Amino acid sequence: MPLFRNIASMIALLPMIVISLTVFVGCIIYSFVYSLTNSKLVPVMNYVGFDQYERLFKQRKWDVAVENIFIYGFVFTIGCLVIGFLLAVLIDQKN
Repeated sequence: MPLFRNIASMIALLPMIVISLTVFVGCIIYSFVYSLTNSKLVPVMNYVGFDQYERLFKQRKWDVAVENIFIYGFVFTIGCLVIGFLLAVLIDQKN
């Protein structure tokens, strides 16, 4: 049976999978729940809902940040393609 052929390696990987899911998914969930409170530096779980997000999206800084991330992403992608193409051309040249 191909499914049970690598059962020992699957069992060995199980703690890593559990820890990874706990750390990554747990921290994402905690951060989201924390963002729905009115806490500043010390975690105080006073639920305010999406008021923090409404305040964030109304600020001009948010618009500038979104604009900058799109510009950066576009320039970075084009730069990587150009540099990768140039390196491929240099590697492919015959001496």
